[in-house]
Parts: sequence; structure tokens; C-alpha cells
Amino acid sequence: MATPKSKIGFIAAARCIGILLVVFGHSFPFDVYIPPMLWKTNDFIYKFHMPLFIFISGWLLMGNTRSAGVYIRRRGIRLLIPYFVLSIAAFLPKILIQQFLNDSVEFSLWHLIETELVPRANVWGHFWYIPVIFILGCVGVLLQKLLKKHHEACGFILAAAYLLLFVPQTTDWFALEDLRKNAFYFILGMTASNWSSSASALTSRLWLLAFPGAFVLFRMADGVLSDSLIACLMIGFVLHIGTRLKTDSFRLLSAIEQNSFTVYLLSWPAQAVVEVVCNRILHLPALLTMVMMFTAGVCVPLVCVKIVSILEKHIPMKWVKLVIGM
Repeated sequence: MATPKSKIGFIAAARCIGILLVVFGHSFPFDVYIPPMLWKTNDFIYKFHMPLFIFISGWLLMGNTRSAGVYIRRRGIRLLIPYFVLSIAAFLPKILIQQFLNDSVEFSLWHLIETELVPRANVWGHFWYIPVIFILGCVGVLLQKLLKKHHEACGFILAAAYLLLFVPQTTDWFALEDLRKNAFYFILGMTASNWSSSASALTSRLWLLAFPGAFVLFRMADGVLSDSLIACLMIGFVLHIGTRLKTDSFRLLSAIEQNSFTVYLLSWPAQAVVEVVCNRILHLPALLTMVMMFTAGVCVPLVCVKIVSILEKHIPMKWVKLVIGM
């Protein structure tokens, strides 16, 4: 059972902003000149856009009323079916067209297994987020009752998760490295959701100062401490903007938010096709290619959702909807 919509409207708006930032971050064509300012902007966005999604997932988990077993089973179906089906389905096609791509895929059973168990090596590199959010959700749902009953436990667990950021690099197998880097933001989301006045606190205009503060840190410092501060400041800033942005008033923004997981899954495949055609074949200007990649990343997944919604009136589309995250 979800948290009442009136209480998570700003979360929905923040998720919409976040997925648009993800699509923008994937809209950079390869091996062409891009103005340095755009690269810097992209570097800044990468400091916080995925921590934002991790935070939101932690926040929403605290509204769960299902048992841990039911929650884990439903999340497994929701997240892992698209992860395995889409990555396995794309394995052979990516081998056949890898001459047009910016990476290579080895044609072997071992490499196929590796791409599934090392999410960063997946056929779709951005899929690393899926097993990470699944594993964090499994741990989080086991901690949910503890954090609700014993608020003091939040501080200890949050501190422990923050210290993980400073642990030396581990391994990418089973997403362990990404779990280490992102556990703090998930627990932070759970903690903030558990704090009854956090939603009202986010309406304060003081959060508008978070953006310039984060940008100054970005330009002046580099390292785990500054990166985590930038992420926290920008999470607060985006959530504050979410309290002011009513996505329901804009049909396109509402569609993007409601289908954010589908946009996440299908945006990069669409963008990759546009990148190959516009950049490597037609040699269009880089900025024009970026605009077309961004447009494809937003629109193609929404078109797929619309087509499936129409077709399911006539034929069963249950498994298709599962695979594309509907």
C-alpha cells in the first residue's frame, strides 16, 4: 500500500526531474567535440542524480505495509524480470552491431554470465541501478520496523552507511561496489521519511541556497566528503523544487513520472540508435544530435507504453508490461 498521494506529490515531481536528468546525462554523442560547459554540467549532474533516485526509493519504502516476504517477491518481479530479460535479449544484437558502438561485447557464455552478475559490465551499462535498488530494498524492508519503533537506531545505521563511503574500493561483482556507494542515500531516504516534519521542512526557501552551495563545492573540492555533501544538498534542492512543481498540471511531465521506470529501461536503447544514425552515419552537429538523443530518450519509451496500452485491449500483454517496467 503506497503512501497517500498528497504526501508524496513532491516525491513524484522529484522523480520526474531525476529521470529527465538521467536522460540528459545519456544524451552525449561519442568521439565528437562537446562544449566544455556541457561536460561540466553533466559531471555535476552525475554527482547527485542517482543518489536522488536511491534516496526516493528509501523514502517510499517507509510507506510499505506489506510483509517483508511479499514486498521482496513483488520487487523481484518488478525489477529483476526486466533486468535479466532485456539484457539477455540484447546480448547477441549488441555483438552484431558493436562496430558502431563505444564498447565491445565478447561472444562467450562466460561473458554472458559476467554481464548478469557484474551489473556495471551489463549489456546495458545503466542497468547497474536495478540490482542495487533491489538489494537495498530487501535490506531496507527488514530494517523498516526497527527504524519505525526505535528512532535512535536511525542515527547509528545512517552513520554506519555513511562510513561505507570511505571504505576502499571493493568489487563490482554482485553490485557490491555500487551498494557500498549508495547504501547511505537509501538509509537517508528512510530516515527522512521517518521524520514526521521532513516534508514540511522541505518547503523552506532556504533550500534554494543548496544549489549554489553544491555548485561551489563542485568547483572547489573533490573527494568522498565533498561528493556526499553535493549529493545531499542537491537532493534537498530537487525535493524542494518538487514541492513547488505540480506534475499533474502538465500532461507530459505526469506521463514521464508515472512511467519513470520504463523511461529508465528503454531510454538508452533508443538514444543509442539515434546516436549511431545521427552521429556516426549522418555526422550531424553534436548539439543537434544531443537534442535528438534527449527527445528519443523521453518520447520512445512513452510511445512504447502507449502502444502496449492500446494492444492490451485486444491481446494479453502481461509479460510485455513486466519486461518494459509498466
